[in-house]
Amino acid sequence: MNETKKKMSKFQWFMVIFIIPFVLILALAVVTLTVVEHPTIEKIKSSVTALPVVSLFFDDQAEVSELQSEEFEQLEQQLLQQQENLTLLNETIEQRDSQIAELEQELLEIGALLSEENSEDDVVQTNATNSYEEIGKLYENMSAKNAARIIAELTIDESIVHLDTISSEEQSKIISKLESEQAAEIMKRLANR
Repeated sequence: MNETKKKMSKFQWFMVIFIIPFVLILALAVVTLTVVEHPTIEKIKSSVTALPVVSLFFDDQAEVSELQSEEFEQLEQQLLQQQENLTLLNETIEQRDSQIAELEQELLEIGALLSEENSEDDVVQTNATNSYEEIGKLYENMSAKNAARIIAELTIDESIVHLDTISSEEQSKIISKLESEQAAEIMKRLANR
């Protein structure tokens, strides 16, 4: 039993002194060779890959790096395509922005023209209103019989516009002097307003 202990202790001693450090050094060398990219290490890798057992580890790495480089190239191509698309989209946006600016300018010009026309229309309408008010004052100052003769010569629409400028009392006096058919039509239209 003592001898078996001595043999075991010699085996343990042999393991601790030679085998374990050898395995650790080998593992460290493999990790260093796979991680570091240096020209001398490349030479070492190529000479080590000639060994049958070690070549299994490096062949897989070569395939993985080839796949990664292909994938990297595909991603680069996709990135370039997306950058081209982005450039085209930016150009389209710039064109649309310029079109929008042009349309806004046209809109401002049209708005200015409309406001000028509206102000001209307001002036014309104010002048027309002023002239109708003056006509109304003339009707109020003349006799109902004379005003009725003038109204009788106008169309129904013109008659209503003229009568709108005078008071209700004066309207009734003038309408009473008109022919009955014309008076009835004017009364209908005045009532519908």
